[in-house]
Amino acid sequence: MNNSAVRASFVAPIDVDGIGVIVLGGGSGAHRVVSSLVDGGANVTIVAGDVRATLEELPGSPDVHRGPWSPELLNGIGLIVVTGDEPGVEEAGEGVFPAAIEAAVRAARIPVAWADADVHMGERAGMAGGRKADAEALRGTVALVGGGPGDDGMLTVRGRELLMCADVIVADRLAPQKVLSEVPASTEIIDAAKIPYGRQMAQEAINAALIEHAKAGKFVVRFKGGDNFLFGRGYEEALALAEHDIPTFVVPGVTSAFAAPALGGVSVTHRGVTHEVTVISGHLPPGHEKSLVNWSAVAAMRGTVVLLMAVKNGPAISDALLEGGRPGETPVSIIESASLTTERRVDATLASMRQVMSEEKIAAPAIIVIGDVAGLPQVLAPTRF
Repeated sequence: MNNSAVRASFVAPIDVDGIGVIVLGGGSGAHRVVSSLVDGGANVTIVAGDVRATLEELPGSPDVHRGPWSPELLNGIGLIVVTGDEPGVEEAGEGVFPAAIEAAVRAARIPVAWADADVHMGERAGMAGGRKADAEALRGTVALVGGGPGDDGMLTVRGRELLMCADVIVADRLAPQKVLSEVPASTEIIDAAKIPYGRQMAQEAINAALIEHAKAGKFVVRFKGGDNFLFGRGYEEALALAEHDIPTFVVPGVTSAFAAPALGGVSVTHRGVTHEVTVISGHLPPGHEKSLVNWSAVAAMRGTVVLLMAVKNGPAISDALLEGGRPGETPVSIIESASLTTERRVDATLASMRQVMSEEKIAAPAIIVIGDVAGLPQVLAPTRF
């Protein structure tokens, strides 16, 4: 049996491996429990009128029910988790545990857990390392925390400490989600989503939220995947906060530009193979009027090229590098969902990259490594989390 368990207001944790679980609500309360439930092997259905994008994007995505409440939803369900969010389901009634749902649950004799992270996480100021005094001193400040490539085990110790004493967390979908299930129940979690070409909170709105909550005397953590200062817009946020004289500091994250290749068995440098690494944002294709990349110069370089945010434009980039003279046999490795259970590595050459990405249905998040290092022998064992 899987030993992972949902954190709930019970004396002992609950083993949820293989159990159908309904989570009532899709807001900050659900944020605290859904990741742990999925990791614990539960088959999760979120019942809510509105669900945070980050919850729908979790690996092993939970089902979402936004329609009218029906007792048939309880078929195959072994546990109900009440999050404290307003379910907002049509005909569900009022309150966090509507009467219509309560009656059906009682009739089916299904156990109910009330999600309460504070029961297990203890006092907000009780951070590791004896930093209890920090919590008060941090009020009115903002920490820009990088979350690493995805798995919460690769979040820095200091980053985790600050999350546990934050009043407000503004989180992107690529930030580790499991750690958000462990923050105190009183912490406000704002979902910035940042889904490529999908719904997301505008950067101006993110800046405004950081400023508003910090000015209200709260300690705010801006939580992103990777490192905030490598194509993470961290300095933009720092500038906006500086304009309002809000003290801002940084907890760097493990950047996916180097971590993802390493996890996939690719060293972006190797003695005698390359003396240079170029990290490029691929969110704009070659030839775009707003692109700042000299693709001809990149093609003429011999070293490693690491592409971030390039799933959509990867094929066009490979074409540009080929046109610029980079050999077609140049090895390419694509590492998808690095550090997560869905991680995989797909290899190609620069000439076959377009076809391979299409055939393999490469999806974000993915890091593309172009260069001779991608063709070196695979001697690293898969990382186990």
